[in-house]
Amino acid sequence: MLWSNKFNLPQPLVSAVQRDPYQKAGDISVTSLIKAPRMRILEDRHDSEITIDVSDRRPKSRARAPRTGLALDSAPVPVPVPLPPKPGA
Repeated sequence: MLWSNKFNLPQPLVSAVQRDPYQKAGDISVTSLIKAPRMRILEDRHDSEITIDVSDRRPKSRARAPRTGLALDSAPVPVPVPLPPKPGA
């Protein structure tokens, strides 16, 4: 599989998306069972010729991030903390 970066995403994000730890255990995965047979066969035959953009795989890696501890977003999300009430108020 070949990778492209059409949207010039930062290199740490590109590396994180390309480091997919998934290894198919067997001839076919459950997810590929629901694909069209012709599509699956063509993907298997031409895997080395297929180019995938990093941005197309980002949603998949974001779904994997909580399970693997992989933080793909560099900006933390602010969490509002309620202030305790003032004494006498």
